[in-house]
Order: sequence, then structure tokens, then C-alpha cells
Amino acid sequence: MSYSNASFSGAMIGSVENPGVTWEKNGNLNAGAEFRLLGRLSGTLEFYRRLTTDMLLLKPMPVSMGFSGFYDNVGSLVNSGMDLTVGYDIFSDRDLWWNVSMTASTLRNRVLQLTGGGDDIVNGVYIIREGEEMNTFYMARSAGVDPATGEQLYMAYEKDASGAMIPGSEYMTNSTTEATSSKYLLGSRIPKVYGSLSSTLRWKGFDLNILLGWSLGGKVYDTRYYNLMEPSFVGQGYHVNALRAWTEPGQVTDVPRATATSTAIVSDRFLIDASYLSVKNLRLGYALPASVCAGMGISSARVFVSADNLCLLTHLKGMDPQASFSGSTSYSYTPNRIVSLGVDLKF
Repeated sequence: MSYSNASFSGAMIGSVENPGVTWEKNGNLNAGAEFRLLGRLSGTLEFYRRLTTDMLLLKPMPVSMGFSGFYDNVGSLVNSGMDLTVGYDIFSDRDLWWNVSMTASTLRNRVLQLTGGGDDIVNGVYIIREGEEMNTFYMARSAGVDPATGEQLYMAYEKDASGAMIPGSEYMTNSTTEATSSKYLLGSRIPKVYGSLSSTLRWKGFDLNILLGWSLGGKVYDTRYYNLMEPSFVGQGYHVNALRAWTEPGQVTDVPRATATSTAIVSDRFLIDASYLSVKNLRLGYALPASVCAGMGISSARVFVSADNLCLLTHLKGMDPQASFSGSTSYSYTPNRIVSLGVDLKF
């Protein structure tokens, strides 16, 4: 990497060398079946298992070292799940044909082993730990808002000599220091099940196609929501949920009082359910009869109107879970809503 230094050229180290790093190794097992029943119902079912050894990841380093981390073979993990596709012809006549199909997939992820004695790898709000899902959320746990004072409360616990939580030692506190030292495993971005639903209808010259995307389970740490609920710059906007902030004793709410002297720490208060239902595409078309096309001197003609990314239903206004599969949001463009009108002509 080269950098200018006044009128002189310069250079700096951009990454840490690791001569012992090797390629990841993967072993895959797939088993599936296809079926068709009664001439109307069809589908596929597939089970898979993928074992990864010598897992290659960026291993974090202390900031004082001058680097964010280095790539290393940190351990092994296994991914397993199933993919299901089902389609059914509700009507299959010449003038009326209607097919509905659905896909559903699951993914189970588990870290089997970590090098270096199995020590946890903590990176920001994520932790990689043996026996847990990859990049499990690891943060303080919210206990709501104190109705008397409007302060944000957290869950905390006592620890034994090894740093593990002592059973039955949990308590509520308003201390951010105690909450930060009492982090919890709080799930991951991986959904329980996800897939799509589509419908294709043809009636005489008309055709209607609808495609939906859906996902159930999984979580997203919405950093944009955190910034909008805890503004730190002059002129910065607020999220509409800030209107729920505590204002008087006895008020029951999930948003603490607004202050200029303290800022909420990272907690599952900003961990949002990533479930969603999205209307990916809606298309309506009409094909002119062959007799009309022949009179116009063309082979075929079809007009259509199409809408992409028409609607999105989520747990938090302003968040698009589709834009994040890493577990946290960023300043990026979400899919644009596009409506178009077109004509297909064949001569």
C-alpha cells in the first residue's frame, strides 16, 4: 500500500503475515428425492450436510497492535439442513391454468472445534464459541425501563472463578459497567426457515404472476436504529419510536428517558427479529388473440405491467432484513421499488 507524505512517497504495512495459513477443507453429503403425484403435485426434497475444517477467518487482534486482525485457520464447523420445493396445479385446463409453488429451506450451523485450546473468538457484538452457531450475538441483555426513573435497566450476574455465570445469581441493574461485563448468548442471524411462494395464473389471454419471499426467525443488530434512538451529533434525526420515551414517573414504556449525559450501551434492545414477508414481483399481462395479430401483420403481441419490491412487512419500520445476511445493518441501498409497463412484439 502506498501513501503520499507531503511531496515524498511512502509505504506502510497493510496486513499481518501468517505463513502457517492453509486452504479450508470441505466435505459434502447430499441426499434427495423427486416426486410427482396425480399429475398435479410435484416437488423435490433434499438433505445436506457440509463439514468445514481448517476454517479460515479473520482473527481479531487488540487495537493497540495497529491491526484489526489476521487470517488464520481457527477450527471446524458443520452446516446441515434441508431444501423443499413443492408445486401444485390447481387448474390445468386449456383456457385456465393455475400453479402454486413453494420453497422452504432450513440451516443448522454449529462450531465443532476452535484452535488454541478452544478459546472464544469475540469480535464486536459477535462470538464464535464451540457448540454454538457461527457469529452468535454476544451482548448485554435489556431488562426494560424503570417506571419510576425512566432509566434503562439491564440483567447482570455473578461469575465463578472461570468467568461463567453462577446459577441463580442474576439481578437487575442500571449500571452499564456491570451489564457490559455480564454478556449473554442471544441467537444469530440464521433463520429457522426461509423460502418463497409463487403463483402463476393463465386465463385465456391473461397471465398473472406473483412472487413472495419470506423468512421466519433469526435476528439483526440494527446499528442504524441504535444511532437514530441514541443521536450523538447536532442536527441528527430521531427514529419515530423515540416518541415512546419515558417522560413521567409511573409511565410504562420500552424506551428510556432522553438525556444529554449518558448513552445506552449495546444490548438486545436493538436486536430485531429478522422475520419478514416481501412481495418481490407482481406481473400482469395480456396477449392479443392470434386473429388480431394476423390483421396487424405481426406474429404475436403482449402488453404487461410489472412491479418489483412492491411491499415489505417487518418487525421494525425502516429496516430491511433482506439487505443484511451478516447480522448487522449498514448504510446501504435497499432494493428499489420499480413499476414498469411494456409491450412484447414478434414479427
